Amino acid sequence: MKLLQKEFVANVDKTGDMKFIQLRKDKGVALYERRRFDKSLFGYEVFIVKTVEAGSPLPGGSTVEETYEQYPGASAFGKTAYAPATLERAEEMFDQLVERVKVTKANPGRRGRVGKSNTVTVTVPVGKFTMNQWVEESGQDYFFLRKKMKKLLNDGRVQKVGTEKNEGSRGKPKIIYKLVNEASQCV
Repeated sequence: MKLLQKEFVANVDKTGDMKFIQLRKDKGVALYERRRFDKSLFGYEVFIVKTVEAGSPLPGGSTVEETYEQYPGASAFGKTAYAPATLERAEEMFDQLVERVKVTKANPGRRGRVGKSNTVTVTVPVGKFTMNQWVEESGQDYFFLRKKMKKLLNDGRVQKVGTEKNEGSRGKPKIIYKLVNEASQCV
C-alpha cells in the first residue's frame, strides 16, 4: 500500500506552492502543517485518511493498480477534513477525529441514509447557543446538526431567541437558539 507522503510541495488552492509537512498520523487520521516558501506558517490541515482500494474504477474505464492513501480534496473540507489556524486547535480536532473514526469502525452501518438502528444521540447545549457553538461542543458535523436543528425547531423543542452579528462583519447574522425544555436535552 502506498502511504501518504511525509512532506510534499503543492499549489492546492491557488495560493502558490506550499510545503506540507506531516506532524501526526494515527488510527486513520493525519495532521499536516502548511508552510510558505519563505518558511512562514500558513496553517494546518487535519483529516480522516481515505484509502482507495486496488481495483477501484477510475475515469476513462481503467482501475487503480495499487491501494493508496489519499490526501483530501477541496470537497472533503468541512466534512472529514478541516483547516484550523493554530496548532492547539489542530491537535484538538485531531483527537476528535480519532474518536470519530473509532466510533465509525465500531459501528460501520451502511453508507447513505441512516436507519433507525444507526441513530446518533447528541446533547443540545443548555441556555442560549449558536450552531457554531453546538458544533464545537458536540464534535459532530455541521450538516448533521443542521438536520437535527430543523427537526427540533419543527417539533417545538428548540426556539429561535435572537440574532447576533459581530460589528463590522459581513454576511448573515448568527441565529441564537434556546432549548425549550431542558429535560429533553438529548436528541
